[in-house]
Amino acid sequence: DKEELIELPMMLRSAPCVVFLVTALSATVFLFGSAFHPIPPLLSPKKKSRLLSYEILPSRITTTVLLFAGDVTKTVISSETTNPRQWMMDRFGCTEERLNSLLSESMFQNSDVAELEARADWLQERLSLQSKDLNQIVHRYPRIFTLKPMTNLEPKLHYLQCRLDLDDKTLRSIIKKSPSLLGLSTEDNLEPKLFYLQELLQLNSTQVGKVVSKSPSILGLNVEDSLKPTVAWLKKRLGLNGMQVGAIVKKHPSILYYSIPNNMEPNLQWLERRLRLTTGQARKIVQRLPQILSLSTEETIEPTLQWLQEELLLSTTTELATVIDKMPTLLSCNVDTNLQPTLEFCVDVCGGDRPMVISILKADPSIFCYSLEKRLKPRLKKAKDADLQIDGLILRQIAKSTHDKWKATLKSKTKELKLAKKNNE
Repeated sequence: DKEELIELPMMLRSAPCVVFLVTALSATVFLFGSAFHPIPPLLSPKKKSRLLSYEILPSRITTTVLLFAGDVTKTVISSETTNPRQWMMDRFGCTEERLNSLLSESMFQNSDVAELEARADWLQERLSLQSKDLNQIVHRYPRIFTLKPMTNLEPKLHYLQCRLDLDDKTLRSIIKKSPSLLGLSTEDNLEPKLFYLQELLQLNSTQVGKVVSKSPSILGLNVEDSLKPTVAWLKKRLGLNGMQVGAIVKKHPSILYYSIPNNMEPNLQWLERRLRLTTGQARKIVQRLPQILSLSTEETIEPTLQWLQEELLLSTTTELATVIDKMPTLLSCNVDTNLQPTLEFCVDVCGGDRPMVISILKADPSIFCYSLEKRLKPRLKKAKDADLQIDGLILRQIAKSTHDKWKATLKSKTKELKLAKKNNE
């Protein structure tokens, strides 16, 4: 098929003229081509508006429309520059420093800007990306334009989607988070890692897909140098079996790229020393809160422990360790935005009876972990509207009851109050 180029006159490069003429030309081609050929996908009713979805900037004026054998296969809205790097800076807002840090000088040296533009359009179309999403991908992985759509990108996208049973939305999310996955070999890289993870976690493809969607970058880790050593350390150091390690990874996949010497081992030693933990107690904390192995001991964990000791009147390390053992996730709570406001809320609910509240929280510290704005305050308002007497029991029910159970409690208490009021009358 012969390629036919239709050049717009240089004198007609003002934005209004270009939009008008290109739109008219596209409509003419559409009518002419559809009489002899099926309507091409680019010009289907759903996609007609794409032509006008581009900004008209001085460096991105449409000068060429490509026609192939009567069908419009693509409309190129490209930069006047023939320099691919300049095009990436104009099109996606990439800085020269960013490109220099990620690309070699020779990369894209002989690339055609129109071809790169077509690859960008293909990727945006394939993954249904918004412009900001495409920009994000390019900023993270500009090398993506070295990959050809049909021979590189589509086979890998198809592989990931089928192998992990992903819907379009999840596939898009994974690529947005870690576009460099598209540069990895399927046979030599992706498949061995997925097979190892599947064996480790004892999951089916769909379940492994959920793990990968949480933390796609784990597929960039080396099995021998990163994945296996981390799994071996968790088993040996905490006395975990394979299934228990798998449960931790499912809950918090990021643990697979924590550094053993810089994060996990120092944090675990610090916790064992600070709270005088046994191996069993340390194991329980890591199983409930895997991210504890990466949190800052000085900036996050220690301030929380000190606050709990002071505010809950925990006089010994044993008492503190008991509270943490009941609710390890307390160690990830922020004092100023979570713990302190929740304590004051509970004291206010119980009429200022601080000793009673402290007793309740020491016995059941999980109350700290419920949202103040989304759960505790709205439920308190409903309880007051129902004229319920607020005490320690109601406080626990406000915090811990499921939605259905709380609804049933309100209904039951309201009925009791109405009956009592009727009897008094």
